[in-house]
Amino acid sequence: MASPYLTVLEIINEVNLRMKVRQVTVTTANTFTKTLVSLLNDTIEDLCDFGEWNELQASAAFAMVSGQGYYTMAVTANVTAKRFVHSVQEVRVSGRIPPLEPTADKNEGRMLSRTLSMGTPSRYWLDGTDTLGNPVLWVFPRPGSTQGGNNGYVKFQVLPPKYEPGTDDAVVPPFPGRVLVAGLIAAAILDESGGAETQQYKTAQARYMTLRNGALGRQTAKTGEFLNISPGLNTRS
Repeated sequence: MASPYLTVLEIINEVNLRMKVRQVTVTTANTFTKTLVSLLNDTIEDLCDFGEWNELQASAAFAMVSGQGYYTMAVTANVTAKRFVHSVQEVRVSGRIPPLEPTADKNEGRMLSRTLSMGTPSRYWLDGTDTLGNPVLWVFPRPGSTQGGNNGYVKFQVLPPKYEPGTDDAVVPPFPGRVLVAGLIAAAILDESGGAETQQYKTAQARYMTLRNGALGRQTAKTGEFLNISPGLNTRS
């Protein structure tokens, strides 16, 4: 039984097959296949922005230091594991059951960073990146003497790296193959039409969105606690 996940080359060749184009042994075979790899990167970025995918969940830990409010999420060095940070979903620290509350206003975060309050951190915000692209995380209040040495944990969604023609042909992107093929077909049709949303593109895009929504929806826990009531005939006598 074949895996539902496909390599970059398999995805490109599936699109070639659907579009009645000759299949290739390497994605650098011609300009069209090189373009498809570029469009595949766009499709993957679209999927990353669409929702939280189980395939992209990752976590990192950092050791808290008494009196220190900022910490670097050193994750981008591990390129082969696709650990570029797309979005942070939760931050928690040892000794505190609830997760830290995110602070959306960076001006407020910078103001808090100038205070010397110490204790168990309860809030966090992101303030830029270091020279390697690692996110810099601030916590408030700063860890106190009893928190120094304890760990903080960050749950985040990763952003897959940009795939290159030829170099990454054997790499398996972390999304269901049928979804990527459908999205790439729609993107290729739109590219060939010069950006004109033809009826062919609209049909392909609608199919892609249906597969995309279904794939993400299957990743949620369905507990059955909701009751769906449909209006019907009044059967009272």
